[in-house]
Amino acid sequence: MEDENPYVDYSGYPQDTVLVEILNGTGKDALGRFVADTLKSTKALWNETLYVFDVIRIDNWYEPELDRTFIVDRKDSMGRNARILCEATSVDPPLVEIRKNTMQDVTIIVGPDYEIYFGSMDSSDKIW
Repeated sequence: MEDENPYVDYSGYPQDTVLVEILNGTGKDALGRFVADTLKSTKALWNETLYVFDVIRIDNWYEPELDRTFIVDRKDSMGRNARILCEATSVDPPLVEIRKNTMQDVTIIVGPDYEIYFGSMDSSDKIW
């Protein structure tokens, strides 16, 4: 992930925001909030635009058990929003499932491999 880096000057780039929904598919308490906090300090430089991520919803995933983490584009049929977030987090490949009348651009469905992409909650210095 491209965290805030004091040595990189992002000031010359136009900025845009990707609206994110996080669904915790692991059953681990507070994992959705942990991922949201991690995304707050994450940026992605994509096609000469600096993207930041704004988490607008956190909930649980109630569907069948997951084997990995997924990022799903909800707005762009070509998956541009999901590709931007995949670039920032290394989650791959992006999926597309358009939903009309929804605010979020992408949904992250967090699976048991979350530590690969977002780090370990146990070693986090965040206070819950």
